[in-house]
Order: sequence, then C-alpha cells, then structure tokens
Amino acid sequence: MKRGQIGNVFLNIIVIILVGIILFFGYTQISKFVSSAKEVELVNFNKKFSESLERNRASINHRAGSVDEEVFYLPDDVKSLCFVDETKGFDRLVSPELNELMDVYEGYTVYFDNPDIVPIKVDYLELSEGNNPLCAKVTNGQLKLKMTSRRGKTEVELAELGKKKVDCNIIEGTTDPDNKVDVVFLGYGYDDKEVFNLKVREYIDDVFFNFEPFNSNRDKFTFYFIDDFEDLDCSFNNWIVCDDFKIKKLASNCPNDYTIVLAARSWIADLFDPVRSSAIGNVEKVNTMDNPNVVVHEFGHIFGGLADEYVDDYYSQVDFRVGNYPNCDVARCEKWNDLSLECYGGGQRGSEDGCSLTEYYRSTETSIMRELDQHSFGPVSERAIIEKLNAYGGGR
Repeated sequence: MKRGQIGNVFLNIIVIILVGIILFFGYTQISKFVSSAKEVELVNFNKKFSESLERNRASINHRAGSVDEEVFYLPDDVKSLCFVDETKGFDRLVSPELNELMDVYEGYTVYFDNPDIVPIKVDYLELSEGNNPLCAKVTNGQLKLKMTSRRGKTEVELAELGKKKVDCNIIEGTTDPDNKVDVVFLGYGYDDKEVFNLKVREYIDDVFFNFEPFNSNRDKFTFYFIDDFEDLDCSFNNWIVCDDFKIKKLASNCPNDYTIVLAARSWIADLFDPVRSSAIGNVEKVNTMDNPNVVVHEFGHIFGGLADEYVDDYYSQVDFRVGNYPNCDVARCEKWNDLSLECYGGGQRGSEDGCSLTEYYRSTETSIMRELDQHSFGPVSERAIIEKLNAYGGGR
C-alpha cells in the first residue's frame, strides 16, 4: 500500500470517529432537550391544574354548582392518567398498576401511565365516589375536564365521555350518574363491533323495553356499551363463569350501576352443550343463544332483588331466606295481601310447584321469573321494581 493511501485510510477513520462523536453528543443534547421540554410540560400541567382547582372551588367569589370546562396539555408520551381522591372511598379494583403506585406514593393525587413520571399532589380536588379513581385517555397531548364548584373544593369529571381509557359509548338515555340507572353492556366472544352493537340494541329496544315497569320509566335508564373486547376470562360449564375482577375493571370505564355481559355462542355449540345465563351481585352473564327474555329475568334478580319463581335444587344447597325476597312467601302469602290474594306453590301441584324451593309460595301462577316465554313480572314483583325505580329522577 502506498504512503498516500495509508494516509487516506487513517484520515477516513478519524473522520468516522469525529462524526460518531458529533452524533453521540448531538443525540445526547437532543435527548436532554426533549427530556427538559417534557419536564416543562409536566410543570406547566401541574401549575395550570392546581390553579384551576383553586379558582373553581366554591368561595365568596365563586358560587357552588358553577361549571367550567378546561383543556390541559401534557407530554405526547403520556397516554393516560388517573386522579384519586383519598378523602373518599375509592375503588381499588379499577387498576392493579395504580394500586401499586398508590402504595409507593401515598397521599398523591395524579398518577401517570408512565411509572418513571413522579405523581403529583394537588389541593382542592374532589371526585364523586362512583368515579374514584377517575382514569382518562390523553389524546394528542390534550385532556379536557369539567370542573364543578363544590364547598371548598372542585369536583373533576371528564368533559367528554369517550375520553376514558377505554371508549364508553352511550346508546340510550342521558349522562346523569346521580339520577339514572346506569347499565353497561360488555361483550365476550365477539370480534365484530358492529355485530355486538346491533345485539345490544336488540336487547334494549326489542326485549328490555317491551316489559313493564321498564318501558313506562324509560327516561330513568341510561345504557352504555364497551366494544373493546378485552379478555374477561370466561368459561362455559353449566353456566357462564367469568373473572369478576376483569368485568369490574372494564365496566368502570362507563358510569355503571349494573353490568350485562353478552357471551356469544354458536347455536351448534349450545345445542350439544347448553349453558345457563346467570346473575350475581350487580352483574348478569347472558348466553346469547338463550331466550332473549333472559336479560329481563336476570335483571329482575340484580335490580329488583327478586327470587326465581320456579323450583331449583340449587336453592336447597345455599342459605335461601324467603324473607329477603319480595316475590316469595310462606303459606297464606301475607307479604302481598294488600295487593293480591293470589298464592301459588307450596307443592300443591307437585314437587316443581313452589318459589325457588317447593315449600314457598309465589304471587302469580306464572311470570317472567318462572318461565322465559312470559311477558310480565306480575303485580307483586312489578311493585318491588317500581319502589327501586322511584329512587331515581325522571320517569312518569
């Protein structure tokens, strides 16, 4: 190799090293700049949010109940955040990740989806117990909040329903969690959003509101659906079993008093392995191959507190207390004799004639709580449902 060529090789190596050094330090400086800009955005968010809470709280110059909406700006890599009001009871089932952060940063108020970002403490924040914690999506670095003046504090809500971490879609009614019966539909076994959405509408319009007293009190209900089909870990045995934690976590993206899980099945699968729908607590799980009226039957359980009016061996295995159910009674049926003198059951027509158990009585010969092809609750059960509905605003 000639001396000039050797010199060119060394020169090229030196140039490459210099370029590498420049790129490295340039990247380092850019990273520092980006990191610094992110810190400035977080500081600005903290400052503006704190000032807004203080400005909007009820005071001599700001009357209680006044509402304002504000847009807050955050770094682009913040995709969601959660607000927590530790002065009130809050739902620790919403997010295990949030629980871990709250255990580390006790007493903080605003938690970010990036665990590297230290949570923020603010004063004067208030959340309603049904929305505590309040977790929201951040879209394009923006978050819109509704600020309502309360006594000495500011109540924070999402200004746009769909900005929760999972989209919450309203399908019937108006958003008013304090005065409406909020029902949210979730889907299991679906992969087509349109199919699920149509099924939800069918259950609401063609089934639920074909029954009284629901149709006469239509304006007391708000129905939502979530068509993000997260795995609810459901299985089909004699009935549908799902992970209740996952149901509650997903449903929390909507206002919810009651949750209905629609579990999609094919008619062939159900023909060879029929599965019962069921209800427990405030959740009903519906086999979509079941009689559509089962949605109303199960809602009679979770909302009206009604017992099954057929006889089922299951009830002989649990602590069934007839006094807890308005539609079952002992002999002579004195529980509802101010409304009806009807008294059916007690094994009068055989072992299948009773109310949950053979020894108890019901107020109707048959009803939706006994047979799914019926279209009435009967006067006693209907009265129990109306008493519950009277706690909500609106209606006739």
